[in-house]
Amino acid sequence: WPLIRKRHPEARLRIVGSVAERLREQPGTLTIDDSVELVGYVPELESEYRNAQVVVNPTYLGSGLKIKTVEALAHGKPLAVWGNGLTGMGTAAPCLVGTHWLDIARMVNTLLETPEMRQQLSAQAVDYVRARYAQEVIYKPLKEVIERGTAR
Repeated sequence: WPLIRKRHPEARLRIVGSVAERLREQPGTLTIDDSVELVGYVPELESEYRNAQVVVNPTYLGSGLKIKTVEALAHGKPLAVWGNGLTGMGTAAPCLVGTHWLDIARMVNTLLETPEMRQQLSAQAVDYVRARYAQEVIYKPLKEVIERGTAR
């Protein structure tokens, strides 16, 4: 965060979800100043996504599809992720992928400094999610099985 603030002193970091609760329980884990807000649980994320210029998914462990990544892309948000943040999605996802915290900071700086890149990634993100996760795509194999079964 200090590397981002150095180049973008106006930047604000909103940490949403259970990770904010854990950070509150472990003082000193993150330097909290007036630029960092530990938001915590939010019942509806629409306004968080609407107001975000850039989203970061720092997931570096775990398996299975990373719903937070899909969700950010579905909202058309430029996204910086650890490589693990793409688990279950393949490498074609339109986001910036890093393997180190310095990578993430550099990517966020690049996104904040390049509105054209943010706009391009936003458009690609929505297209990516529609092509892979829209209802008609997800349920197509099931629909085909049902149709074959009822055609007998």
